[in-house]
Amino acid sequence: MKARVNPFYRSVVLSVEQSEVAELFFEDTNEWQSVAINGKMYDVHLSYEPVESYRNRQAWLDSLVSVYLVGDYTDEEYYSRNLITEVKLEL
Repeated sequence: MKARVNPFYRSVVLSVEQSEVAELFFEDTNEWQSVAINGKMYDVHLSYEPVESYRNRQAWLDSLVSVYLVGDYTDEEYYSRNLITEVKLEL
């Protein structure tokens, strides 16, 4: 799953295999939302921190959005399976 993030609009567009599947708008810079895609429920986390908080720009970019499949996992398993493979910044 890929994500296109616009930090000014606080929006995230999720895509799978070149098809946009969901667009979410967040009210805060650290917020969770749930979305259903193809009959499965996902938790999406937008976490916008200043670039200076990270060791490099790529680490910052990788931290902007996380997506987790909702299921019967322990907390440790659940948060170790971020489904985002690529994040693009849109300004």
